[in-house]
Amino acid sequence: APKADAPKADAPKADAPKADAPKADAAPAAGAAAPKADAAPAAGAAGGASYKVSEDGKKVDEKTFQGYQTYMSICVSCHGRDATGGMGGGANLVEGLKKLSDQDTKQTILNGRPGTLMTGFKTVPAVADNIDGLYGYLKGRSDGKIWPKTLEKM
Repeated sequence: APKADAPKADAPKADAPKADAPKADAAPAAGAAAPKADAAPAAGAAGGASYKVSEDGKKVDEKTFQGYQTYMSICVSCHGRDATGGMGGGANLVEGLKKLSDQDTKQTILNGRPGTLMTGFKTVPAVADNIDGLYGYLKGRSDGKIWPKTLEKM
């Protein structure tokens, strides 16, 4: 018997829209007001990244902090401490994430990019298990909300 009326297995995607999604396509200018201290979630261009950051950009939520730690332990050698490219030949992620969707970025991190030095990290638990936190950290850097030096948890 056909299962045309069966619920779709990808139902968990329902949490993707964020309450602040209308603001997502209005990127803040360099001198724009920062998010409210210690509580403001920020959405990426597609609403796919969610992170909380203090007004000064130095404190982030737990998930984003884990993404920061993952970046500093695995990605920093190629992409540099501030994610703008490094001596290892890695891409400038701060600029790159302004052009890529959250899904494209995550796919590149997990599966690599053919023809480049970027290998996939889907078999590395620190990356695969924390892909959303890592993306949130990188998107916050790209959005200019998270500062490039040592971060703390909120």
